[in-house]
Amino acid sequence: MSTIKADMDGQAAAVFLEEYWGEPASELIAIEQGQVNRAYFFRMKEQEYVVRFNNQGSGFEKERYLSEKYGSERFPIPAIIGTGPVNGLYYAISKRAPGKTLIHYGGDQLSFLQSVLMELFAGLNQLDVTGTKGCGWILPSGEGSHTSWQEHLESSFDEEQPGFWQGWHGLFEGSFLDRDLFDSLYGRMLKLAAYSQGQRYLVHGDFHMGNLIAEGERITGVIDWEMAMYGDCLFDLATFHLWSPHVQLPELYYRHLQSQGRKMPYFEERLLSCLLCKGLDALRFYARTDDEPAYIHVRDDLLGRIAGSPAG
Repeated sequence: MSTIKADMDGQAAAVFLEEYWGEPASELIAIEQGQVNRAYFFRMKEQEYVVRFNNQGSGFEKERYLSEKYGSERFPIPAIIGTGPVNGLYYAISKRAPGKTLIHYGGDQLSFLQSVLMELFAGLNQLDVTGTKGCGWILPSGEGSHTSWQEHLESSFDEEQPGFWQGWHGLFEGSFLDRDLFDSLYGRMLKLAAYSQGQRYLVHGDFHMGNLIAEGERITGVIDWEMAMYGDCLFDLATFHLWSPHVQLPELYYRHLQSQGRKMPYFEERLLSCLLCKGLDALRFYARTDDEPAYIHVRDDLLGRIAGSPAG
């Protein structure tokens, strides 16, 4: 398995932080979680922070914009206090949210997880995006990158695109990525995406337990907004469900809507389309990083869910 994390070891990070602050940081601890960013906890002047490094800085600027626009006590997005280039990479320094990620909450705390996640997801869907336009990736201007959700989904799988996915179609010949399977699932995703027409919310884009921090029974941080976009809110439900199906978040949310006498049109079709999009992205990611066991797990899991979905 290969790695795509930014090349910034602890010693180099400590040197950068000393240059940035003018004095050494203390308690520098590597954060092992995550597949792209190289990150460290550290303390400076009695305050705890996080520094992240990656190969592209646009996501950090997006996160800063969203933190300033939407961050609140009810919907906590840690404030970013500095971003910029360093040694061919990009950095972001933010305040550390107290607590631990939801990954560390055990099965005996499932009811707690379900409760806080329901409240958090409802809060995300209520954030006001009426002052912006477009769908897809959020640009530095705050606008969406595309005119429609379907156009965004199609562009996400273009072969010719800058950055990490440049020329990714070569994986069909150079790795275990199955073209026939991929094309079949991709076609189904686009067909079902028609049901999402007109749906426009703020979408986190990588909504999973590792990006949600809690202390006690309170969410203290919703982190890593680099993949944020405007589009169908069920994308976040699908992302969470792909990695943590035991929480049953889509089922809980659907029952919640029913209990309030509310309807969400084409819930199953939209959820499956979003699940396919996130699953396809995971398949090509694991092919790119040469992680065949993870690829097989996602592939088999995805096929099983399609077979069991009313919209499949």
